[in-house]
Amino acid sequence: MDALWLDYRRNRQGSLLPGLAILAIALVCAGWLLNEFRTLQETVDTAEHRVAVLKRAADRRAAQARAEPAQGNPIVKPARLPQKEWARLLDGIEAPIDETVTLLSLEPNEREREVALTGEAKDFAALAAFVKRLEEGAVLKNVRLLSHDIVREHPQKPVRFALVAVWSRPS
Repeated sequence: MDALWLDYRRNRQGSLLPGLAILAIALVCAGWLLNEFRTLQETVDTAEHRVAVLKRAADRRAAQARAEPAQGNPIVKPARLPQKEWARLLDGIEAPIDETVTLLSLEPNEREREVALTGEAKDFAALAAFVKRLEEGAVLKNVRLLSHDIVREHPQKPVRFALVAVWSRPS
């Protein structure tokens, strides 16, 4: 059997060029990544600053709204109505509603004694019947249909409507 000869020390000099090329490419890539990181960090910082500014502005507006309620806000106004008149108005609106009509919103205007209603009806016939029942009631008069649209995205194609009516004073 022949003797095994191991060379633990390399005697021959190889070319350093491939190693240096790989090192240069790695340094260029690292520099590019560092530049990209800084650019993205600046973008994130700018976005966070904008969010903070908008949040402060929204907080200020909310504090102002709590401090002084808006004059035109219909949600604030109904609380000023006497309890009996408010109940009478709600009863006069709820009574004509049946399974073919859904009321979506109610916006009373205390100064004009008008109420705006939005809702959905099963079809035009149901809408016409609802308007007729509102007119026949003792609470609402001069019911006017402002707009109506067929909701084509819905499979049953209901009619979305908006109307205005004058509510009468109790007798």
